[in-house]
Amino acid sequence: MLVIDNFAADPQALVDYAASLAPFPPAQQTFYPGLRAPVPMTFVHAAQAYLDGALRAVFGLGDQVVVSGGWDFSLVTRPAGELTLRQRMPHIDSTQPGKLALLLYLAPVGQGGTGFYRHRGTGYETITEDRFDHYQARLKAD
Repeated sequence: MLVIDNFAADPQALVDYAASLAPFPPAQQTFYPGLRAPVPMTFVHAAQAYLDGALRAVFGLGDQVVVSGGWDFSLVTRPAGELTLRQRMPHIDSTQPGKLALLLYLAPVGQGGTGFYRHRGTGYETITEDRFDHYQARLKAD
Protein backbone atom coordinates (compact mmCIF):
# COMPACT_ATOMS: atom_id res chain seq x y z
CA MET A 1 0.00 0.00 0.00
CA LEU A 2 1.18 3.51 -0.80
CA VAL A 3 -0.37 6.48 1.01
CA ILE A 4 0.12 9.99 -0.34
CA ASP A 5 -1.22 12.66 1.99
CA ASN A 6 -2.40 15.99 0.55
CA PHE A 7 -2.41 14.57 -2.98
CA ALA A 8 -4.79 17.09 -4.56
CA ALA A 9 -3.67 20.72 -4.59
CA ASP A 10 -7.29 21.89 -4.28
CA PRO A 11 -9.50 19.03 -3.06
CA GLN A 12 -12.40 21.41 -2.46
CA ALA A 13 -12.45 22.22 -6.18
CA LEU A 14 -12.97 18.51 -6.88
CA VAL A 15 -15.72 18.33 -4.27
CA ASP A 16 -17.41 21.39 -5.79
CA TYR A 17 -17.13 19.92 -9.28
CA ALA A 18 -18.61 16.61 -8.11
CA ALA A 19 -21.45 18.48 -6.39
CA SER A 20 -22.18 20.32 -9.65
CA LEU A 21 -22.88 16.94 -11.29
CA ALA A 22 -25.73 16.17 -8.90
CA PRO A 23 -27.83 14.23 -9.13
CA PHE A 24 -25.34 11.46 -9.92
CA PRO A 25 -26.69 8.68 -12.12
CA PRO A 26 -27.16 5.28 -10.45
CA ALA A 27 -24.02 3.11 -10.56
CA GLN A 28 -24.00 0.74 -13.54
CA GLN A 29 -22.46 -2.08 -11.51
CA THR A 30 -25.16 -3.63 -9.41
CA PHE A 31 -22.72 -4.48 -6.62
CA TYR A 32 -21.79 -0.85 -5.90
CA PRO A 33 -24.15 0.48 -3.21
CA GLY A 34 -24.44 4.05 -4.40
CA LEU A 35 -23.90 6.58 -7.13
CA ARG A 36 -21.05 7.29 -9.54
CA ALA A 37 -20.10 10.08 -11.94
CA PRO A 38 -16.98 10.46 -14.12
CA VAL A 39 -13.94 12.42 -12.92
CA PRO A 40 -12.69 15.08 -15.40
CA MET A 41 -10.10 13.62 -17.77
CA THR A 42 -7.75 16.57 -17.17
CA PHE A 43 -7.47 15.47 -13.54
CA VAL A 44 -7.06 11.82 -14.56
CA HIS A 45 -4.16 12.60 -16.93
CA ALA A 46 -2.44 14.86 -14.39
CA ALA A 47 -2.82 12.26 -11.63
CA GLN A 48 -1.46 9.50 -13.89
CA ALA A 49 1.60 11.57 -14.79
CA TYR A 50 2.21 12.44 -11.15
CA LEU A 51 1.79 8.89 -9.84
CA ASP A 52 3.49 6.90 -12.58
CA GLY A 53 7.06 6.93 -11.27
CA ALA A 54 6.13 6.39 -7.63
CA LEU A 55 3.82 3.46 -8.41
CA ARG A 56 6.40 1.80 -10.65
CA ALA A 57 9.11 2.18 -8.00
CA VAL A 58 7.07 1.17 -4.95
CA PHE A 59 5.38 -1.82 -6.58
CA GLY A 60 8.25 -2.89 -8.87
CA LEU A 61 6.12 -2.63 -11.99
CA GLY A 62 8.75 -1.77 -14.58
CA ASP A 63 7.09 -1.15 -17.93
CA GLN A 64 3.68 -2.54 -16.97
CA VAL A 65 0.66 -0.27 -17.33
CA VAL A 66 0.00 1.10 -13.90
CA VAL A 67 -3.18 3.17 -13.93
CA SER A 68 -6.17 2.59 -16.17
CA GLY A 69 -9.93 3.00 -16.11
CA GLY A 70 -12.43 3.39 -13.32
CA TRP A 71 -11.96 7.08 -12.51
CA ASP A 72 -15.26 7.99 -10.88
CA PHE A 73 -16.61 10.11 -8.09
CA SER A 74 -18.33 7.50 -5.94
CA LEU A 75 -20.82 8.04 -3.17
CA VAL A 76 -22.22 5.21 -1.05
CA THR A 77 -25.90 5.93 -0.51
CA ARG A 78 -27.44 2.57 0.39
CA PRO A 79 -27.88 2.01 4.15
CA ALA A 80 -25.88 -0.89 5.63
CA GLY A 81 -29.06 -2.82 6.41
CA GLU A 82 -30.05 -2.85 2.72
CA LEU A 83 -26.77 -4.22 1.34
CA THR A 84 -26.78 -7.56 -0.45
CA LEU A 85 -24.42 -10.32 0.65
CA ARG A 86 -22.13 -9.51 -2.28
CA GLN A 87 -22.03 -5.84 -1.27
CA ARG A 88 -21.03 -6.73 2.30
CA MET A 89 -18.18 -9.01 1.28
CA PRO A 90 -14.62 -7.82 0.62
CA HIS A 91 -13.89 -7.80 -3.10
CA ILE A 92 -10.92 -7.83 -5.43
CA ASP A 93 -10.50 -5.47 -8.37
CA SER A 94 -8.15 -7.60 -10.48
CA THR A 95 -5.90 -10.65 -10.45
CA GLN A 96 -3.53 -9.10 -12.98
CA PRO A 97 -0.10 -7.89 -11.84
CA GLY A 98 0.29 -4.17 -12.30
CA LYS A 99 -3.43 -3.40 -11.98
CA LEU A 100 -3.76 -1.25 -8.89
CA ALA A 101 -6.81 0.21 -7.18
CA LEU A 102 -6.40 3.91 -6.50
CA LEU A 103 -8.56 5.83 -4.04
CA LEU A 104 -8.65 9.57 -3.42
CA TYR A 105 -10.71 10.48 -0.39
CA LEU A 106 -12.41 13.86 -0.60
CA ALA A 107 -14.68 13.39 2.42
CA PRO A 108 -13.86 14.94 5.80
CA VAL A 109 -11.75 12.87 8.21
CA GLY A 110 -13.85 10.22 9.92
CA GLN A 111 -16.36 9.98 7.08
CA GLY A 112 -15.74 6.85 5.04
CA GLY A 113 -12.70 4.74 4.34
CA THR A 114 -11.51 1.43 3.00
CA GLY A 115 -10.62 -1.79 4.77
CA PHE A 116 -7.95 -4.24 3.66
CA TYR A 117 -8.38 -7.89 4.54
CA ARG A 118 -6.64 -11.24 4.65
CA HIS A 119 -8.92 -14.14 3.71
CA ARG A 120 -8.88 -16.35 6.80
CA GLY A 121 -9.43 -19.63 4.95
CA THR A 122 -6.46 -19.20 2.63
CA GLY A 123 -4.34 -16.57 4.39
CA TYR A 124 -4.25 -14.60 1.11
CA GLU A 125 -3.95 -10.82 1.19
CA THR A 126 -3.76 -10.60 -2.61
CA ILE A 127 -5.53 -12.73 -5.17
CA THR A 128 -3.35 -13.45 -8.19
CA GLU A 129 -4.38 -15.43 -11.26
CA ASP A 130 -2.72 -18.58 -9.90
CA ARG A 131 -4.53 -18.22 -6.54
CA PHE A 132 -7.96 -17.31 -7.94
CA ASP A 133 -9.52 -20.78 -8.35
CA HIS A 134 -8.39 -21.86 -4.89
CA TYR A 135 -9.68 -18.61 -3.38
CA GLN A 136 -13.06 -18.94 -5.15
CA ALA A 137 -13.49 -22.52 -3.94
CA ARG A 138 -12.69 -21.57 -0.35
CA LEU A 139 -14.93 -18.50 -0.54
CA LYS A 140 -17.86 -20.64 -1.68
CA ALA A 141 -17.15 -23.11 1.12
CA ASP A 142 -17.13 -20.24 3.63
